[in-house]
Amino acid sequence: MTARPSSTLANQSPWRLRRKYFLRASSARWALIILAVFFFTGWLAPWLANDQPWYIQLNGEHYYPAFSTQKVYTTPEGEVLRLAETDWKRLKFESVIWAPIPYAPGKTDRWNGYLNAPYKGPFDAQYFQHPAAGKQALSWRFRHWLGTGRNGEDVLSGVIHGTRSSMGIALGAMLMATLVGLLLGSLAGFYGDNRFRWSRGILLGVALGAFGGFFLVFGRKAWHWSSAEAMENETNWGWGLLSFLLLLILGGVFGKASEKLGRWWIAPVRLPLDASMLRLLEVFHAVPHFVLVIALAALIVTPNWWSLVLVLGITSWTNIARLVRAELFRVRELDYLEAARSLGLSNGQLLWRHALPNAISPSIVAIAFGVGSIILLESGLSFLGIGLPPDQVSWGQLIRSGQNDFSAWWLVVFPGLALLFTVLAFNWIGEAMRDAFDPRTLPGSKRVTETTEEEVIQDIQS
Repeated sequence: MTARPSSTLANQSPWRLRRKYFLRASSARWALIILAVFFFTGWLAPWLANDQPWYIQLNGEHYYPAFSTQKVYTTPEGEVLRLAETDWKRLKFESVIWAPIPYAPGKTDRWNGYLNAPYKGPFDAQYFQHPAAGKQALSWRFRHWLGTGRNGEDVLSGVIHGTRSSMGIALGAMLMATLVGLLLGSLAGFYGDNRFRWSRGILLGVALGAFGGFFLVFGRKAWHWSSAEAMENETNWGWGLLSFLLLLILGGVFGKASEKLGRWWIAPVRLPLDASMLRLLEVFHAVPHFVLVIALAALIVTPNWWSLVLVLGITSWTNIARLVRAELFRVRELDYLEAARSLGLSNGQLLWRHALPNAISPSIVAIAFGVGSIILLESGLSFLGIGLPPDQVSWGQLIRSGQNDFSAWWLVVFPGLALLFTVLAFNWIGEAMRDAFDPRTLPGSKRVTETTEEEVIQDIQS
């Protein structure tokens, strides 16, 4: 039986080598563990921390409030149980299974006579109001392990649901920033100022469609948004954005059809994409990022999850676009693109199928660092009171509530630690990616040629 030959650098793909160098860093492995814990905690938040039980048996009937999509239960006796309003802890049930943290985020302790308000610490004595025996010590099963807020809100439940809010907003905003940055950076870096041309007909049609869509969204709709009550209707924004996109498409179709009108419409017009994007970058960099985010967030009448994703996404794309643009300036001059162009491939095929996949590596590192920055921005907005609405708990809101009483240290320490570890984890991943995507770690580079293949393989496996 012959021995299986050991793998060499020559038959390993660059992405596989990068993955090995990435996982070699102990900080990257710890970061992945931390983020996995936070991710699953946020994903399972409605079932980990909820004042509605997983399962309850009332008068022989079985209910699953924490997993139910219903808003109202009606018992055989005609009693109405509302999911968001019923005090499940005071019901006379036969059996029950509570969530691990039997408290909902932001819910006050008024059903318990405010016995754990204001500001009960993790090590303070905590009580509950017994219907017959009166004031009793709270058992370990229903204890507020991280303390309570001003009105008896459970801090641990707020931290768990704040993970869901912060992680969701950061990932959603970073996804939007990545799409915008890759689009603008790739167009500017690949085409430059001389390679992208449009016929006058298409350019005029798109311009007319953009102007009509802009007027429809911000002009005609403004008449309906003259009152604050009308501005709260999010459907207007959705229809306005859809109308804007439809008019852009119709403008392009009109411009394409107008080419048949004469030679003047067919004449190409050079579009300076690179210079235009550089001017746009200068506009975004002229104002500090946090100040720009505050200004845009303050314009929103009723902030919500989607509005924060939009504001943070459209202001965080600049670094990704800049890195992609710089890398494409180098990649577009390589020999393999010239060979592909000589085979008849269009510019779109060259860009999206061949150039961009080989120029996206530096932006991946920027994306990892960017997620941590967006989490800090969202927490800062919530701390200032212009982030999520009060009915949605976030880490910034919990830290802000600690301003009312500086002795309530737990309101700052525990959300602050969650924020610290999350940002550190993303920064550790960014640093590990930066080392893994270093060209000197790939075959044929200086590092490989100065050592033997066996030494490099041993370095990776260690």
